[in-house]
Amino acid sequence: MRTGSGRFALAVVVACVSHAAAARPPIIDVHLHAHTLADYGGGVPVCTSDEPIEFPGVDPRVPVTIEKVELCAHPRSPAKTDDAVMRESLAALERFNIFAVTSGGLAEVTRWRELSPARVIPVGVHLGEGPPGGTHVGGYPTYRVALGSPLQLEPVLIKHPKLRIYVMHYGSPFIDEMIALLYSHPQVFVDIAQNNWGFPRAHFYAQLKRLVDAGFGKRILWGSDQMVWPATIAVAIDTMEKAPFLSAAQKRDIFYDNAARFLRLGADERARHSRGGH
Repeated sequence: MRTGSGRFALAVVVACVSHAAAARPPIIDVHLHAHTLADYGGGVPVCTSDEPIEFPGVDPRVPVTIEKVELCAHPRSPAKTDDAVMRESLAALERFNIFAVTSGGLAEVTRWRELSPARVIPVGVHLGEGPPGGTHVGGYPTYRVALGSPLQLEPVLIKHPKLRIYVMHYGSPFIDEMIALLYSHPQVFVDIAQNNWGFPRAHFYAQLKRLVDAGFGKRILWGSDQMVWPATIAVAIDTMEKAPFLSAAQKRDIFYDNAARFLRLGADERARHSRGGH
C-alpha cells in the first residue's frame, strides 16, 4: 500500500470529466496513483472503511500477509488488469468531477495522460503509516514507523522557507507532531488520502477532528491514494461526506477550495472546473 519511504513525489494533474459531471461540485484529488497490479504483488483484496475493520494480530510462526493483518467482511478486490485500473479510475474521476494529482512510473503516467489533459504542479512528501503489517508483509524492508514523524521535515522547511509542501496522510499517527509543524510553518498543508478509506472511520474521524479543532481546517486536502482498487475513490468521498462534525463549508474546503488555493489556481481555472472541465 504505502511505502513509507518519505521520498518526494513528482505530481501530474490528470483531468477527465463529462457534461454530467458538471452537476457535481468539483473535487481535487491530490493523491492518485497511476500504478500497475505488479506494483502491489499482483493486487490483493483490501478492507475499506464503509464496514468495520479489525487488525487482530498474527502469529509470526505463519507467513504474515495483508489479508491476515486486516480483517473485514467484504474485502475490495483490485481491478482485473492494468488497463482496468486506469479506465476504472478515470471513470471515477469523471463520475465525481475530480481533478487528480497523479504520480507513477513514466510509462503508466504517459498512458493516463494520453486520455486526459495534464500539467506538472508542486511537491508532496510521503509520511504516515506503511502497509498493514509494515516490514512483515514483504516488499518494504526499510520501512520504519519512526521515520514517519513530521518533525523530520523541519530542517528542510527552515532551509527552504519558500517551499510549499503538503504532507501525505497528515503524518498519521503523529497528530501532535503534525499540529506542531502546521502551527510553526504556515506554508505546510496535509492530505487525508488512504486514511479516509483504509482505517476504521471512528479512528480517522478522531484524527481529522483533532486537526480541524486545532484550527487547520483550511490546510487539509482531500485525496484518495487510489492504487489498484478504483472502488476506494467512492469510499473516500463517502467518508468525507458523512463526517458528522464538519459543516458543508468545511467539507467544500477540504474537497476543493484548499487545494485550489495551494495549487494557485486562478479564477478562470476554478470556473472551468465548476463547469465540469469545459
